Parts: sequence; C-alpha cells; structure tokens
Amino acid sequence: MLANIYEFLSEMFESHRGRKIGFLVGIIIGISFLTLGFFSTMFLIICGTAGLYIGAKLDDQDELIDDTITFLDRILPDKFQRW
Repeated sequence: MLANIYEFLSEMFESHRGRKIGFLVGIIIGISFLTLGFFSTMFLIICGTAGLYIGAKLDDQDELIDDTITFLDRILPDKFQRW
C-alpha cells in the first residue's frame, strides 16, 4: 500500500514538476501571510532572495571580487583610496 502511494507520488512529481513546485511555494507563502503577516513575509522573501543571490555569487568567487571592485569604483569618489 505504501509502495503504491510512493510510486503514484513520484510519477505525479516527474510529470509536472514546475507546477507542483510552484503550488508548494504558493502554499508556503500563503501560510506565511496568514501566520506572520504581510510585512514579515515580505521581509523573509527579500532576505531569502538576497541570500540566494549572495550564495550564487560566492559560487563564482573570482567574478564576485571583480564585480565588487567595479561596483565600488562606480559609486565612490574619484580620489578615494581603496588601499
């Protein structure tokens, strides 16, 4: 019985993976809105997105350093000494 349920769920997950992941994310966000409130949920989503972005950048370590130096050169004054 349990093997049949597992087989059914694995077949369903493989056939429409994107829809099911989207559904689960929507359910989690909906529950968060109901339990935590709008602003707390938005804060969690922003922090999660920032963490995902930083983690992706840390995977590409060399590009992270170059991008950071380029960004600092753009926003800091011309006569600012970095070192």
